[in-house]
Amino acid sequence: MNQNQNRNRPGFAELTYNNVGNRPFTLFCGLIAGVMVLAHSARGGTAGFQFQGVVDALSGTGAAWLPASVTNGAPVIGEVRYQPSQAGADLQPTADTGIYSFGAGTLAMTMKIGNSSFESDPSVVNYVTVYNDASGSPASDRILYSATRVLVGGLPLAGNPDASYWNVDFSTTNLAALNSDALPTKAPSLSDFVKVGSQGYRVVSCYTYKNGNYYYGFSVEITAVSPIPELQIVRQGTNCIVFWPATAQYSLETATDVTGPWASNQAAVSETNSVQSITVPTSEQRRFYRLVKTEGAL
Repeated sequence: MNQNQNRNRPGFAELTYNNVGNRPFTLFCGLIAGVMVLAHSARGGTAGFQFQGVVDALSGTGAAWLPASVTNGAPVIGEVRYQPSQAGADLQPTADTGIYSFGAGTLAMTMKIGNSSFESDPSVVNYVTVYNDASGSPASDRILYSATRVLVGGLPLAGNPDASYWNVDFSTTNLAALNSDALPTKAPSLSDFVKVGSQGYRVVSCYTYKNGNYYYGFSVEITAVSPIPELQIVRQGTNCIVFWPATAQYSLETATDVTGPWASNQAAVSETNSVQSITVPTSEQRRFYRLVKTEGAL
């Protein structure tokens, strides 16, 4: 399907959903001979997950510069989102390690602790590193999502650190957790990345350096992981059903053009078996939909 040719044809609905940086991605949906055809546009195709956890350690001589909400035991919610199609070629083409770089804005990480919102700097290169049965003592499977500069409230971390880093890290000696060092396109499962005795971890680490020395940081024990909700569409007679996993953290918006203006959905929303949906007649004009975070959500 040539999306640039088909996007203006009757019978096409266009669905958009946002990444962390509020950059819309579009899912084009067309009907050909009664068969639903789905294809991601060049702007689209995201992967990632949401996580929950608790702060379990603060450290460093500059720890007083951490936001007041970052305390031991504080609850944490966060998200990692990226575009697999925008990943660079594997920088470590060996049998057990894959290193994938992401240019500005194509991998985003966010985290909320109390009233403090952390985010990866969208202007820098970030990475996903995959270790499949990597040699070591013991051998392990591991996925490491890395941001090379951290912001809080849109600003650099306090205390003037020279460098800041942020990792979301899953490691296990369960060598069935991964079957290759390919870039993941699904959320990691905590049932795969299990702890075996003292081996294995599911952690977030945020840390800084100043004058070449460790300055301050904190870590989070991840307690839950879930996929990021995405919009889907199916044909049902003369209607299209737009549906998504029920979640209080996201709401549906709509527009007649991908550039906006966007407005809250006014169509009636139904919910069945934890799935929300709206019905859109195929006779309607071209329309875009996206899921956006609700007020107060991460």
